[in-house]
Amino acid sequence: CFSESFESLVEGIEHCLWHLGGVPQRHRTDHLSAAIAPLDADGHALAKGRYAALMRHYGMEPTTNTLGVAHENGDVEQAHYRFKEAVDQALRVRGSRDFRDRPAYTQFLQALVTQRNLTRRARWAEEQAVLRPLPAAPLALCRELRVPVSRFSTIQVLRNTYSVPARLIGTTVRVRVRAEVLEVYRGTAPLLTLPRLLGHGQHRVEYRHIIWSLVRKPGAF
Repeated sequence: CFSESFESLVEGIEHCLWHLGGVPQRHRTDHLSAAIAPLDADGHALAKGRYAALMRHYGMEPTTNTLGVAHENGDVEQAHYRFKEAVDQALRVRGSRDFRDRPAYTQFLQALVTQRNLTRRARWAEEQAVLRPLPAAPLALCRELRVPVSRFSTIQVLRNTYSVPARLIGTTVRVRVRAEVLEVYRGTAPLLTLPRLLGHGQHRVEYRHIIWSLVRKPGAF
């Protein structure tokens, strides 16, 4: 994922659970600010509302390591480190780090995962036997915002600026914030999907959104 956002966390968890075909008893995270609130007066870590809702949907118990005691998640951290090493080695053997597109790279990673898991089949069968059934559908939880369209045909979402079609100037649109995209709606009708910008103070202006207002002002165009 490109950032440790709540949306990345949700999409990652749900993709994993539906790929596995079952639900474990607990989900363990570190003190990720997207999921865990700062320690309370008694030193307890509490799940934030949206993260708690995700856990309830799947019937999982949210747990976290002790703040400052990183080795409590040592198995996961070490597995992640070893997998990154394996990816690097596989890319060296491949002779190139260039891929046609992201789906091709994803397929390359999945093939590596499958290969590495061949030695874990017996242990996986033990785990799979005690997984609980999945709910009827994924939750697909996301942030939903209502934002006005400015006279410049732009919207502000999470402190970043995006252009939208000029016909929307003066209206209010609904934006669903996903890990990598923004879905823009007018009422219940989907209008467009925009790549999500990272960080703050960024701008994404698509000339096709504003060209018809510019051609009426040749000097501005």
